[in-house]
Amino acid sequence: GDLHAEAEDAAAAERCHERALEADPDNLEAARAVAPRWIEAGRWTEVARLLALLVEDDELDADERHTWRFAAARCAEALGDDEAAIEHYRAAADLDGQHAPTWRRLATLNEKAGRPDAAFDALQMVYVLEREQRSPAESYAVLLRMGRLKAQAGAPREALDVFHAACELDPQRVEAREAIVELLEAQGAWPAAADALRALLDVAEAPEARRAINLRLARLYEEQLDDRRMAIEALEYALVEPPDDRTVLDHLLVLNQEAGDAYAAVDLMKRLAELEPTARGRAQRWLAIGELLQTELDDAAQAINAFEHALAADPTWFEAFRLLERALLAADDHRRLDGLYRRMLAQAAQGGLDDRVVVALATNLGEINRLELNDPQAALDAWTVVLQRRPDDVEARRVVAELYEATDQLERAAQQHQHLLDINPADIAAMQHLRRLYLELGRFDAAWCLCQALAWLDVANPEERAFFDQYRRAGLQAPRTPLARADWEALKHPDGSPLLDLMFHKIYPYALPALEVGRRDLGLRRRKHLLDPQEETVFNRVLDRVADATGLGRLEVYRDPGDRPGLRTVPLNPPALLVGPELLSGRPMPEIAFWVARQLYLTGRQHVLAAIDDDVESRVARLVAVTDTVTRLVQRDAPVDADPDLLKALKRQRVAAADVDDLRQLIGRLRQDPTRHLDLARWLEALDHSANRVGLVFCGDLAMALRCARDAGGFSSARQERRQAQLMRFAVSEPYFQLRQRLGSSIG
Repeated sequence: GDLHAEAEDAAAAERCHERALEADPDNLEAARAVAPRWIEAGRWTEVARLLALLVEDDELDADERHTWRFAAARCAEALGDDEAAIEHYRAAADLDGQHAPTWRRLATLNEKAGRPDAAFDALQMVYVLEREQRSPAESYAVLLRMGRLKAQAGAPREALDVFHAACELDPQRVEAREAIVELLEAQGAWPAAADALRALLDVAEAPEARRAINLRLARLYEEQLDDRRMAIEALEYALVEPPDDRTVLDHLLVLNQEAGDAYAAVDLMKRLAELEPTARGRAQRWLAIGELLQTELDDAAQAINAFEHALAADPTWFEAFRLLERALLAADDHRRLDGLYRRMLAQAAQGGLDDRVVVALATNLGEINRLELNDPQAALDAWTVVLQRRPDDVEARRVVAELYEATDQLERAAQQHQHLLDINPADIAAMQHLRRLYLELGRFDAAWCLCQALAWLDVANPEERAFFDQYRRAGLQAPRTPLARADWEALKHPDGSPLLDLMFHKIYPYALPALEVGRRDLGLRRRKHLLDPQEETVFNRVLDRVADATGLGRLEVYRDPGDRPGLRTVPLNPPALLVGPELLSGRPMPEIAFWVARQLYLTGRQHVLAAIDDDVESRVARLVAVTDTVTRLVQRDAPVDADPDLLKALKRQRVAAADVDDLRQLIGRLRQDPTRHLDLARWLEALDHSANRVGLVFCGDLAMALRCARDAGGFSSARQERRQAQLMRFAVSEPYFQLRQRLGSSIG
């Protein structure tokens, strides 16, 4: 290795020296040769062992030992062992006390380790050793650091001496003077701290800095020395720079308020109000003036004037109006209040007031006319404004419904109660009010539907129970008229996506052959499991009736070879149904009708791809895969995870060019609003609710339909409580009432 080094072949020399170390890990000559290169390369973990050997080499002179000690300290620092680094730096300092970098690192590491005394001593050595080379600014920085270390060490007197030395070195700099103030304040030496602040004020040039010092001085006089005169004097000096400083004026206001000088406080507050840059700020100032006049000076007239100023400054601020309103309420002047509310609402129509204020104004106007002035039409006009701004406000709708009744507008009253049921389908009061109104309006079927819901909720009164029982029909209550396109639209849950429906409908004939399974795969044999459609059974009669009324057509139905309960769709081509044994015997017709109608709906072209799996996760995964694959089919560079097998199958099917164009446009529209149209779990839940609606229409028995909806778990992520709540919402809705009327299912 030495020979290679003499030949200036560094790489070969390094390899030889490293091999020498491998042969003899304690070889000092090899360690001396390798260590510098490893240090330069930052190989700290490896070089640490070599340095541990070298620092113990007694044959080295002091300079060499210092070099290796300093290197060992650097290595320990690099490895995060600050304590070992400190020990090595100390040893290096013992070997060469004139090496400033050693003392500088000792100062830094001791400061980091929380040893301010040791850090100070090391930094003092740096200060002495580099005194001739440093600029005054650098010396100032070192003294400042030394003073802070003494302060940390709990030696405030020595720290003050060092800070004073820094001030002598550069009288115009403020850092040391600020440190002196902080030390004196920490000691509670308030008079001396005040003097130090004044000295700091002498060297501060920036107006903002002088203002801050005067404010600090004022606070010290006020809070620590209890000298209000000097505090006010300092604030007045602060007010010179700038003369309209709102912070200083606010502080002066506090001092005057503490002194009990309300008149001076009012004058200052008016001045502050003029300086406020925002409308809300001016309004707040005037509001405070009004409250002070009201509470301290007992001047009601001037207080009202101040409140009016506040409202004029910011007409959108409801609190200013509220205080003015309160003053008028104290006088019981409802007519003037009515005029005030109307004026504010007229202003709202021109803009400038937020919804919160408008709602409060309209509410109060409505209540004054409803309860005090006995004007139901005026009250209705006002409450209508509330509803326009707060369509989901339940209490507002109740009041509006009451006022519509009071003005003999029963249809509109019924609409309000219907809105209440849209918000909360279990709103018993709204349901009972609506039932009574529908009877008065001659809408007997809607009233009966509400009685049916009340009976299910077990809150029907005797009259409602009797009406429900009187017109309750036994047996199958399937629609007498086939469902039209508009009827299907009414049955769709609003959270669904018509674009997704259309896409799945469009891709159905191409995707199904790729997804179909054979009868043998399902364990089916036609002779054994296929239901004879000509056989006279309750299930066949219900299936035929539902298939005719829906227009969906009868599917092949097989007995489930695993005897699983219920109905399920299987991907034969065309799709078919598996039926459990319990639906083939012993179940009432309404229940069979619910399950048959639900499953036929789910087996429609636009839904069948969601119906052929047995759990939610698989359904969502399949729908995502189909959607992504269709996206890749029509857009090759789309960043989606297409199913390669399905993609190949679709390409083999040779999707028609017209269908490709349609699908491309659909995908583009879907991606414009992904939250609405590409949330497959949301779409699946909406499909679940829609299917339950179809089941209700053919079942005709709400109690039965709700029980079935409860048991129809596993299709989507909707819990049974949500499935039942969504079905109840539909069962007491205007679309359902109208649908029953169109389909001939109503009671009259």
